[in-house]
Amino acid sequence: MAKFVKKISKKAGLPPGTLVHIGEDQKEKVRLRLIDYTEANFEEKELHTIFESFPYKDKESVTWLDIVGVHEVDVIGALGKYYNLHPLMLEDVMNTDQRPKLDDYEDYLCLFLKILSYDDTNHRLRVEQISLVLGRHFVFTFQERDNPVFEPVRDRLRKAKGRIRKLGPDYLAYSLIDGVWTAILPSLKKPARESNLWKKNSWIIPPPKRRVRSTSQKRPYPTAQSGLAPARGCEHPKSKKTPL
Repeated sequence: MAKFVKKISKKAGLPPGTLVHIGEDQKEKVRLRLIDYTEANFEEKELHTIFESFPYKDKESVTWLDIVGVHEVDVIGALGKYYNLHPLMLEDVMNTDQRPKLDDYEDYLCLFLKILSYDDTNHRLRVEQISLVLGRHFVFTFQERDNPVFEPVRDRLRKAKGRIRKLGPDYLAYSLIDGVWTAILPSLKKPARESNLWKKNSWIIPPPKRRVRSTSQKRPYPTAQSGLAPARGCEHPKSKKTPL
């Protein structure tokens, strides 16, 4: 008789809040990209160590730190200790199997999303985790791999396009979340076009009370919905009553 043995988690037996990376093995060094700005001033640079970001903590400007790679415990731990981030939140950031959700820690919000991209080599959808922390004067983003999804936001900040440099970190977070939404749609359409099932197996979207789904397709649309649903409550900076 065949026996099925469940794989033991790396966190088995460890106390809650222990930082352990769960996900695909990564060999690349963590990349740290920092942008600090006001309406009149703009600074962008790549950091060599996480400690270089610490002087920005008490500045009145908006600081965005983009961390590419969540596999180095020392980097995540040092950031959390200096900014007083909850150990359970950091644990979730390093767990790339984390379910999408929005957590309120009073002094900051933490949003977990799934970003979809199409793997042309293996002809499949790739699902990765993006975590976003919104504080009073800062935004932290954590990515598994370097993804161009945030490049349009960086370009708007560099060129001071629109209102983004006039508003606070909440509007920056909103813009980043919107970038994830925008990037997902092409990833969903490409496999459907290649399989010639776009019209037959796509979602049918009538008015909300009559919404139905084709029974022949369970992916990828439910994946996209479950991955982005937690963002609905914070799509607009004023949509959620919070001190932030």
